[in-house]
Amino acid sequence: MQELEQIRIGQHADDGTGDALRDGMGKVNDNFTKVKQGVDAVESTAASAAEVAAEAKAKADGDIPAAEKGMAGGVAPLDDQGKVPAAHLPALEGGYVPLSQKGEIGGVAPLDSDGRIPEGYSSYPATRAYLETDFNDLIWTDDYYVSLPVPNSPPALRGEGLLRVRELFDGQLFQEFFLLDAKPARWWRSKLTLTTWGQWQQVAEAARTMGPDQALVDVTGSRAINVSYVNSTGRPIVAYVRCVTQSTGSTGHLSLQLGNPFKATDICHVPLGAGVANYLTVSAIIPPGVQYMGYAFGTGLTFDLWKEYR
Repeated sequence: MQELEQIRIGQHADDGTGDALRDGMGKVNDNFTKVKQGVDAVESTAASAAEVAAEAKAKADGDIPAAEKGMAGGVAPLDDQGKVPAAHLPALEGGYVPLSQKGEIGGVAPLDSDGRIPEGYSSYPATRAYLETDFNDLIWTDDYYVSLPVPNSPPALRGEGLLRVRELFDGQLFQEFFLLDAKPARWWRSKLTLTTWGQWQQVAEAARTMGPDQALVDVTGSRAINVSYVNSTGRPIVAYVRCVTQSTGSTGHLSLQLGNPFKATDICHVPLGAGVANYLTVSAIIPPGVQYMGYAFGTGLTFDLWKEYR
């Protein structure tokens, strides 16, 4: 800080106590220099302050007042994760399900990575339920493991199965039954009126052709002559049966018989004058579900070979 020098003027004119004129003018010059330096410094500081004030004003004009932070009509603050705290989020209205209900009883089921409800949340029963009730009374959408027979179950069925009951969007009722057996079957029916169910309809399995995934198998050890068998493969098979004569007096014939009652489809007779080790061979295509039998009649014939293309 600059200090100005005082010029002494004395108590009275020419009393000899004041500064000489030259000395007084020197002090005036020194004081002027100091005053000018002070004024220059003040002007520089004022200009700098004005610039800072202008910048602050421009920034303030673009900022949101701190008083609006977290206030109604203002702005929401962010937490330490850079997210809006739950207290500042709008309340969920109708049409929304609280997160706390996800996967809870009475709530909603979550979806897996494929957008489907996981098996644990499906309506399939967790334990086996043996129903002793009438199928006509099962009108609620659900799945039931059942033991047969029970009233109004599919006809002529024995064993266990799965009953699926569905109420369709238009109010119609639909039942589908799966027989869990060595030979599965599927049936369905719908409710025609409030009190009347339609007849059970069996869903026919598409016929499978002969050839793919089949092979010629030697089944001699599990077959016998004059014993009936059933083609339970679900597709056509071919049977080859062979007998051999044991003596020169052998007589009779060998045949493959199908159906109920049996009818011969291929017959091979013992030739006249046949000796030892003459072979009689028959073959036939056996449709799925049809019973068949290798039938030998006569003397001196021995069952020798049985193969099936199945």
